Amino acid sequence: MDIIRESYQKHDAHFAAYMEVPERAATAETWFDKSTADYWRHERYYRFLEHMKCKDRSWMTIGDGRWGLDSIAIRSHGFKNVLATDISETLLAESKKRGFIEEYRVVNAESMPFRDGEFDYVFCKESFHHFPRPWLALYEMLRVAKCGVFLAEPNDKFSSDRVIYKIAKNIKSIARGKRISECDGLVDAEYEEVGNYVFKISRRDAVKIAMALDLPSLLIRGVNDFYEKGVEFEPADEKKSRLFASMIKSIKRRDTLCKLRIQDYDLLQIAFLKTAFDASTVDAFKASGWDCLELPRNPYCRREA
Repeated sequence: MDIIRESYQKHDAHFAAYMEVPERAATAETWFDKSTADYWRHERYYRFLEHMKCKDRSWMTIGDGRWGLDSIAIRSHGFKNVLATDISETLLAESKKRGFIEEYRVVNAESMPFRDGEFDYVFCKESFHHFPRPWLALYEMLRVAKCGVFLAEPNDKFSSDRVIYKIAKNIKSIARGKRISECDGLVDAEYEEVGNYVFKISRRDAVKIAMALDLPSLLIRGVNDFYEKGVEFEPADEKKSRLFASMIKSIKRRDTLCKLRIQDYDLLQIAFLKTAFDASTVDAFKASGWDCLELPRNPYCRREA
């Protein structure tokens, strides 16, 4: 299909521009700066690694074309065996040249050249929604992961039960001269400049996938975010940066509304566990805001002991 090939090519070219276009190159260099507001945004998605005890487990990162920063973050938490992958080689090759990563692979997430269960864990942050066939990619991740897959992706709020979203959706329909129905709002023409439709995932999607594969448990955590052009160059200090102070204020406000179940989170962190965690690890995740779902097992399929 032409749209699929075009998507792959556009994403490859997108990262190549970070080495060729001066403005983008300057932005890419800031991604290493741990003092910036943008680094603070991304660092929050790695904090769960503090609860993972077995540092000898292997990891693969998907869509890690930003210098392999996800793999670098995982290694910084004590894991030694981490492979960075992306459909674009540009920044991964440069990262290896500079000594930031030891190895990488150019990998199409929708068709991976790895054995079943070749890695203990797979990590995919904000890349799943770029894929032209994201469900195929997710099943590939689950195939090559022995223990589990961690996603951090936009939340599909259409299936949300939060009050404000439902009201806003209906008001929007009325304003457009449409009747109120469950179908209103189904078509969301949300595309990104790199050429992808923003494919979001919901809690219900995660549960259905996990149960179809007879997985023992799921971990889910809602996350709110704030992005404005220029955060890459702003310090993560509320006293020094009005933009960062505005970011923190906005996120706190959204967090409060989410806790009151008035609105839903911007993104979801989801752990599809093929091997359940022990009780102490589960407790650590719960203490940091994750919901832990123990799933009923399929009584009609035989499982290995």
